[in-house]
Amino acid sequence: ANAVTSDGSMWVWIPRYAYKITSGYHTNSEIGGTIAVAFIDTNNNFLNGESGTIVTDPEDVTYTTEGVQKEWLVHPAFTSSAENGGGFGELTGLWVGKFEATGSYDSSTETGTLSVKPATSSLRSMTINEKYEFAQTGRYEETVTLNSHMAKNSEWGAAAYLSYSKYG
Repeated sequence: ANAVTSDGSMWVWIPRYAYKITSGYHTNSEIGGTIAVAFIDTNNNFLNGESGTIVTDPEDVTYTTEGVQKEWLVHPAFTSSAENGGGFGELTGLWVGKFEATGSYDSSTETGTLSVKPATSSLRSMTINEKYEFAQTGRYEETVTLNSHMAKNSEWGAAAYLSYSKYG
């Protein structure tokens, strides 16, 4: 799903899902593997007709001799397991900026306005610490708190795996 906030920022909803790598697991192929995605609720029940066993710990996944996952793995970005890349609780999904963070930032006052707009220069010339702090404290032109933060690797991974599925 896509959404546009009142300031013109664009967002994509990544719903909670479990996945199976159905081919190409740990192979060095130009084509890449195949990823099956099944949307699930926070109790890890299938929502779109799939069936099978769902696990939340990558250590619990087993594979066929052809390298196909036998179990569905809840993508770590949606779990409360900080060790595996989650940590924000059992999430129903994630809102991800459709573009790089844009807006304005004044390092002397550590203030500015955040946005996520197309065809706009991204925020630049900021240290990682400034980006981290600004993502948490910067304001959008919205009246609600958007709970922004720099994307974790697992959150980028959730978007990337979804893009390689039939929904991507």
